[in-house]
Amino acid sequence: MIKIKKIILPLLFLGCSGAIKAQFLSPDASFATGTGFNGTVWELSKQSDGKIIASGEFTSYNGTTVNKLTRLADNGSLDAIFNTNLGTGFNNTVYTHLLQSDGKIVVAGDFTAFNGNTRNRIVRLNANGTIDNTFSIGTGLDAEVLKVALQSDGKILAAGSFTTANGVSSSGIVRLNTNGSRDNTFSVGSGFNVNDGGIGNRPVRDIALQSDGKIIVAGEFTSYNGTSVNRLVRLNTDGSIDNTFTSKIKFDDVVYGVKVQPDGKILAVGAFSTCNSEHASYKIARINTDGTLDVDFNTNIGTGFYARIGAGTGTGFFKDEENPRTIVLQADGKILIGGDFVYLDGVNSRHFVRLNADGTLGTPNTNPSGFTLYQLKIQANTIGNSYIIKTSNGKLIVMDGGYEAEETYLRNFINSLGGKVEAWFLSHPHQDHAGAFNEILKNLQGIEIKNIYHSKPPASWVTSAFYQDLYNSIDNAAQNGVNVVNYTTIPNEVITIDQVNFRILSVANPELSTASTRINNSSMAIRVWDEQKSIVFLADLQLEGGNKLLNSPQRQYLDCDYLQMSHHGNDGVGKAFYRSVRFKACLWPTPGWLWDNQAGSAGFNTGGYDTLEQREIVDNELGIRRNYIGSKGLNIIK
Repeated sequence: MIKIKKIILPLLFLGCSGAIKAQFLSPDASFATGTGFNGTVWELSKQSDGKIIASGEFTSYNGTTVNKLTRLADNGSLDAIFNTNLGTGFNNTVYTHLLQSDGKIVVAGDFTAFNGNTRNRIVRLNANGTIDNTFSIGTGLDAEVLKVALQSDGKILAAGSFTTANGVSSSGIVRLNTNGSRDNTFSVGSGFNVNDGGIGNRPVRDIALQSDGKIIVAGEFTSYNGTSVNRLVRLNTDGSIDNTFTSKIKFDDVVYGVKVQPDGKILAVGAFSTCNSEHASYKIARINTDGTLDVDFNTNIGTGFYARIGAGTGTGFFKDEENPRTIVLQADGKILIGGDFVYLDGVNSRHFVRLNADGTLGTPNTNPSGFTLYQLKIQANTIGNSYIIKTSNGKLIVMDGGYEAEETYLRNFINSLGGKVEAWFLSHPHQDHAGAFNEILKNLQGIEIKNIYHSKPPASWVTSAFYQDLYNSIDNAAQNGVNVVNYTTIPNEVITIDQVNFRILSVANPELSTASTRINNSSMAIRVWDEQKSIVFLADLQLEGGNKLLNSPQRQYLDCDYLQMSHHGNDGVGKAFYRSVRFKACLWPTPGWLWDNQAGSAGFNTGGYDTLEQREIVDNELGIRRNYIGSKGLNIIK
């Protein structure tokens, strides 16, 4: 039994794989579905009299034949008169429907007939379930309709993967007059590239209407009327692009669902991981009215939506299906999300979750404190390590900084936070950690650095031109008043900056002399903590360095909330280390190709890296499913 009386969520999964599964907090005993539907319900809506319209792929409800659409009474029983009037119903899937104020129902999908009448993908029914012959679109649509929306003037928008409406080109979207005829004042030109490649693989998925009549369109498309767009576009009332908004919007993958909030902000969910080239909390984003990303909302989502599908060991590692697909806005501002996901920010959510208006789960934190960690987005699509900590009083601490190619991004980010660095911790002198730091140190351009902490490996290990340039820069900084501390042994003291504590856990290890790993194994590992959270940075420690740390007195400081996966998640401290240390979330300074073990363009798990093995340990063995990944964009942890 499903509790529909209080909450109705579109796209309920009722026994057919691939659709959305929604689970509600408690069953409503007064709503009796019996054996229920025998197939997927794609959309639900509630009439003003409390009756419920359901449409989808089903052919029966509680043992009674109903083809793709039916109406239920408030107690869950079939509306017998309505069902009788439907006759033989629809001959294929009904994906969507809408209720008019006069009680009539516009129904759309992939059908070509209703109750023996030819109707290609769209039809309007009277309130009693009979066909409304005053509504006709002629030959109809040539492919499926996935969404219909009703404007305030009674006109109807239909969207999907079709390319013609009543024989006239109208790719992906069309607007109909109240009698079903095409509204020729709505000009789409060549429309959306829904049939890109001739296989109908870029449909329009959803439509949302703003109070000013402008139209938000979302889906898989990448162009509209010859203009490049990225899965979401805002149209003016005449069908032209609103470039004041759309020119700023860029999603990197499909947008399945979209809704406009009462304040005009726009919620989008889908398969994307970035919006406007910034991290979008893995599958959900809120967009301001001007088209920019609402960063605070996305920060509150944390690691976002994800799921684990299948499992294996070694090269048999699972791949993820994790997409939210639909949104319902409650009157109190809270947000209902349904989809394929299992987890939201590490919390078991099982395909359905309710968020607060600010994107948080549970009671919103109205008085945040403590430090903020920024895991900077990888800019050069290569390995790199770059983190910034901001204390509650605004002091900045930088951890490494990444390659030279990260310099501009890192410099701009530091300046955006005030430009004054209280402390810079350099884990080791490899270019993917120290390159950007070296460039900034040689030309500060207004950035102030007060303290530098590092641990220099033996001179015989650092003889290349880059190493010499780096250490010359550090020496010059010391001569110019920067406090430079070179740790040759593990210090006893803890560095405290605004109630944020930094403990050095490892320094240069001259005795670990394997040429290929000795500098990595001399990484300076650091524990960072305050009263709210703790982080351990392992930098590029590998097996020898990890084992030494694990068996040292510093072991007592390794348990933490957030653990930076060593050596970018590949060939790091070893499985025993991760199995021994207790932690709740993973920081991965990892590009996409390393995250998925890809070799060039060969695809998932074709490379020679063991990142997937590390992923499997933390997910399958340790049950840790909060992963902050550098290639996905800027991650902010408060």
